Amino acid sequence: MLCYLRRWLRFCGVCNTSNAAILILALGLPYGCQTWQQFWGPVISSLSPTALAEGDDLTVNGYQLGGFGAVRAYLGGKECTIITASETSLTLRVPVGAVSGKLEISARGATAVSESEISVERYVLFATNNAGNIYGSLVDSASGTLATAVVTGTGGTTNGAIASPKSKILYVSTGFNNVVRAYNIDKETGGLTTLSGSPFSIGGIGLESGKIGIDPQGRFLYIFDLANNGPISFQLSSAGVPTPQNTVTNTALATQIISNRSGTHLYAANGSDVNFMAVNQTNGSLGTASTVSVSGSTNEIAFDPSGSYLFGTRASDIFRADVGANGALSGISGVAGTSASSSLAISESGQCLFTVDSTTTTIRPYAVAGTTLTAKTTATMSATAIYVRLTPNDKYLYSYASSGALGAFKVQSDCTLATISGSFTTGSNGNSMVFARLAQ
Repeated sequence: MLCYLRRWLRFCGVCNTSNAAILILALGLPYGCQTWQQFWGPVISSLSPTALAEGDDLTVNGYQLGGFGAVRAYLGGKECTIITASETSLTLRVPVGAVSGKLEISARGATAVSESEISVERYVLFATNNAGNIYGSLVDSASGTLATAVVTGTGGTTNGAIASPKSKILYVSTGFNNVVRAYNIDKETGGLTTLSGSPFSIGGIGLESGKIGIDPQGRFLYIFDLANNGPISFQLSSAGVPTPQNTVTNTALATQIISNRSGTHLYAANGSDVNFMAVNQTNGSLGTASTVSVSGSTNEIAFDPSGSYLFGTRASDIFRADVGANGALSGISGVAGTSASSSLAISESGQCLFTVDSTTTTIRPYAVAGTTLTAKTTATMSATAIYVRLTPNDKYLYSYASSGALGAFKVQSDCTLATISGSFTTGSNGNSMVFARLAQ
């Protein structure tokens, strides 16, 4: 009640402590159990965002937050940097080493604790190669530099990898030995330990290199089966164990398989076509595939944040397609001219799109405005890039060359890229790259 009363006093203009104290006594409300500073101390009303990474900024709204005196803020026992402070709002920078928990604000001799918790995330980049290795590198959230890669052997040719959305498990397709391997991801170090029961049999005679996908909720896993020329669907248990459901045939050789953002449909880029099929929301089984021609050699595809548009790379340009309520694609048209694009990434904000050229060291950024792409200044790698990926918070972009070289860049507000200095490498003959989000 005192909390609501002090807000009312502030809005009513009772800012003089003596007058307010007299009013409290006149109302017969006890406050002798706390000092006046505690009564008139900080109040936290909202936090935004509630999930962020080290080095990100956090906005705190409330009352008595520090415009009239010193204020300090702590998250997970680590002190945050105060960027701006007023009576009703604070901007804080999350420190390196902070862990998830409630925010504490100290001002005027009192401390306020947030009702909701803040999830502090870290990211680990996983890269795989044909030699059967997985390279895991923690991302420094403050600088974008990568830690020295920790190598995990798979016991088989490693062709593709995908992390579950909750980032507890990494799934790896391992070539032509009919299995998928699964690893628990340590939430602090990003290290891998084999999931109980792994490797899991998938049937058929093999997997096409790197063609593995997962639905946005982490309920179903999809792997391309070369024997049947289509994706196999798996239902994932709460422990992450995959159980095969069915195989869709005659979707042609896939270069990529991805789920739409709602998880209702699966899409496979197949040369000059894109196949799409409905996903059974109970067990993940796949419906009959429909085919849409995109009139060009398609490499990778990605949805914008709204899920209304599908972007893809072709041999000569970037195309965009409208996505209907039934998952169907229409209105396919080129939106940016660029040759030999092998990979693309779209920021979670939907404001930036990036591609790499498979025959050069060029990375091409674009600013996105609705259905229009505006080319920005290009960046370069030290070697020919084949994959480009963004951290889940859109702060950093990394490109992966077949030689094993990694390029690291900070994403600017206008979508251009600033090179992050350092030498980052994995093994040669790389074939996939994926991020996992580690909630601390």
